Amino acid sequence: MNLAFIAMRYDVVGGTERDLYELTEQLAARGHLVTIYCGQVRVAPADGVRVVKISIHGPGRIARLWGVARNGPRMAYAGGHDLVYAFARCLRQDIIRCGGGLHRTYLQDIRAFFSPAKEIFRAFSIYHRLMLWIERRQYAPGNFVEITAISRRVKHEVQAVFGHADDAFRIIYDGIDLDRFRPDGDASSPVRERHGIPTDATVLLFVGKGFERKGLATILEAMAALDGTDSYLLVVGDDQDTPTYQAQSRSVGIADRVVFAGSQKEVERYYRAADLFLLPSHHEAFGNVVLEAMACGVPAIVSRVCGASEVLTGILERGILEDPHDAIELKHLIDGMLDPDVHAACRAEAQRVAQGFSSEKNASAIEVQCDELIRSRT
Repeated sequence: MNLAFIAMRYDVVGGTERDLYELTEQLAARGHLVTIYCGQVRVAPADGVRVVKISIHGPGRIARLWGVARNGPRMAYAGGHDLVYAFARCLRQDIIRCGGGLHRTYLQDIRAFFSPAKEIFRAFSIYHRLMLWIERRQYAPGNFVEITAISRRVKHEVQAVFGHADDAFRIIYDGIDLDRFRPDGDASSPVRERHGIPTDATVLLFVGKGFERKGLATILEAMAALDGTDSYLLVVGDDQDTPTYQAQSRSVGIADRVVFAGSQKEVERYYRAADLFLLPSHHEAFGNVVLEAMACGVPAIVSRVCGASEVLTGILERGILEDPHDAIELKHLIDGMLDPDVHAACRAEAQRVAQGFSSEKNASAIEVQCDELIRSRT
């Protein structure tokens, strides 16, 4: 197959970016012709993958958004490919991958955090208004053939807004590198030593950027409510509002037990240092970090709105947070998951479940999808 993909960035940093990098690398290794049209190129192409920079006229994110949406499809369809797969918001494509949910729903879900001034800014922002217009065009009948939803939550979200029938969707969960994300003996010691965390302390872990959307404030409130002082929180990821959360940790009296570690290339070392992973997001299409943690044998607590909550079955359902705003509910879930018997059972089950979500399985599902769509045209 001769496949074209359209993306905002070609990179290995960021969930969508890494998904695309690994997917296209595997498809190329399987003998397919793979071309990626993208607005920004930040890493060298994987073996067998051709990367083409999209023509963008003007600086800034508005120019990039419009350039990718308009010129990406023009260049891809002019390239003579068998199929065009959009990993970005585009005006035309064969398959839409809805990997982050809808921008419209995202703005609604985080509106509770807006100050009046911020609400006015968002309402009149050219960037957000353009994003919403492109999104409506992208999902309009005739501008796509199929939608790939990375979770049932995403499918239902798109249906609630645009009303597409079930047969317009294919649910394909993301996959992760199971060779990279796995338990590794006593690999927790170097991370704990680096950050001055006692070897016998309980370590809670948060990984991500976009601290507000992912519920870090709720985690800090829950930490302050925990009994005792033997629990530490590792925060991995960068955010422009990090000083605000550092100030919050000081105001609730836990600054000495909260480590803001910044972005980490070897994040798997941090998973292995943790006892429990936390992602109480207010809006989350899936959350691959949940699978990464589980693959390392770390049980997770995630909010019900996270697409990843769909894979938490059996005893792992104890880790589903109904209200991402409720720090006391989160505190009780943490206490329950850290019960020695429950924790041991959850560690084993988390690793078992994660084994079913390999990047190879994800690539195979998309390979079948593309082949079926191309064959249906002949």
